[in-house]
Amino acid sequence: MPAFAPVTIAGLSKLSGVDVKVVREYIAAGLVPEPRRRPGRSGDKAFHREHLDRLRFITRALALGFSLEAVRELLGVDGGYRTCGDVYRLAQRTLAEIRARGMEPPSALQDLLAACAKRGGPADCAILAELRRPE
Repeated sequence: MPAFAPVTIAGLSKLSGVDVKVVREYIAAGLVPEPRRRPGRSGDKAFHREHLDRLRFITRALALGFSLEAVRELLGVDGGYRTCGDVYRLAQRTLAEIRARGMEPPSALQDLLAACAKRGGPADCAILAELRRPE
C-alpha cells in the first residue's frame, strides 16, 4: 500500500467521496476517530489512512444496505468482541429489514451472506473482509 500523506478534512472528503459535513457527523458520532494534531507550531488537524479506511468501510456498508446503527455494531464502536457469526446475524437482520420495507436487497449483500463461514473471528469473516478491502 503506498504511503499516505496526512490531509485536511477537505482532502479526506475528496479522497473518500464523503461530504465534509458528513465526515464531521461521523466523527461526532464516534464512527470515525478524531483527527490527530500535526506536530509543530500550527497543530493543525490531520487525517491519516485510518480515517480514509474507516470512511470507505462505512460507505461500503451503507451501500450494502446496513443502517448507521448496524455500521456502528460492525465497527464495534461500543466495545465488545465481534465474531463472524455475529456479523452474519447482523447482515441477516439487515437483509430482513430491507425486505420488510418492500425493497429488493443488493445482490452483493446476498452474495456475501452466501460466502460467509458464520464462524471464527473477525479476521475470518468474508463480510468484514469485503468492507475492509483496500481500493
